[in-house]
Amino acid sequence: MSFEESLKKNWFIVTTEVQVPGDETPEEMLKRLERLKGRTDGISLVEAASEAAAQEEQGRGLEAVVGDTVNTCEILQAGKFEPIYRAPARQKNRPGLQEDLINAADHGVENLLVFTEDYRITGDSLQEIMFFHVDAGKVISVLDHLGKGVDITGQDLVEPVRFCMGSGVEAAWGGRLPDMQLQEMEHMILGGTQYFLTTPVFDLDKFAAFMNRVAPWAYRSLRR
Repeated sequence: MSFEESLKKNWFIVTTEVQVPGDETPEEMLKRLERLKGRTDGISLVEAASEAAAQEEQGRGLEAVVGDTVNTCEILQAGKFEPIYRAPARQKNRPGLQEDLINAADHGVENLLVFTEDYRITGDSLQEIMFFHVDAGKVISVLDHLGKGVDITGQDLVEPVRFCMGSGVEAAWGGRLPDMQLQEMEHMILGGTQYFLTTPVFDLDKFAAFMNRVAPWAYRSLRR
């Protein structure tokens, strides 16, 4: 069952996060993940290095790191897993983001997780919030073009590019979740987000308060 189909079942979804392997072979990685089969609905992939680190590593640039991530997604799919390609928007212009997404689609990637630099969609200052809106608008604009079968310059693609898109959300606020964050979540839903992946949950009471705050509003937003 695909990750998108699991979402439509409205059951408890379990994802896990793994690092793109460095010296590990594909066979070793799949063997290590074998115990997760039947226990997880999707595997979120963390890029092996940041842009700066990648550039320092034997002259390899960010493109090599992104390529490693996409290739790992392809390997996971061959092993009957559902990979989730994490696409950070910060420090990438629209052409660069478009290139990454088209490359991912060409390798059969179906699931996408969009997040800003620190995996949050809100901030404590106006400057952080403005950064979010720039990132979100950039991603939504690129995906809107690709979904219509054209690139950001209006050139026709061979076929439309579509992903099951999710966004990161900060759950630590609990029931005190600011209205601004709800508005940001709504912005992502209107842009095509189909699920939200929270930061790790350690306090179940606080998470329950978060869900009580979000659920009624999210239901109204999705019905618009």
